[in-house]
Amino acid sequence: MERPTRRIANLDTHEPIIRWGTATLSPDAQIKLHVLGQHEPILVSLSDPIILGRSDQDNGIIVSVDLSPFGASAHGVSRHHASLELIRKTVMLTDLGSTNGTFL
Repeated sequence: MERPTRRIANLDTHEPIIRWGTATLSPDAQIKLHVLGQHEPILVSLSDPIILGRSDQDNGIIVSVDLSPFGASAHGVSRHHASLELIRKTVMLTDLGSTNGTFL
């Protein structure tokens, strides 16, 4: 059964509801993405939405964070796999119709 990512309704119009396990970020904040088996995290800014996936220069597919060097294809990462976006101080992770889904 395929279930698309659902966007939390209150993020576009109201202040986010803060719950345990959540955080709010300023627009200039950076987050660290830790790749399994890698010592150094990938540091990204969410001033603009970012696309996680696998770049494919031959087909003109460019992503913000290219996971190809980390064995992404073998681990089931799609070319346009997921996006990270800062919406009203809350980070939203959205699956972009990837073959294997996105789990947080």
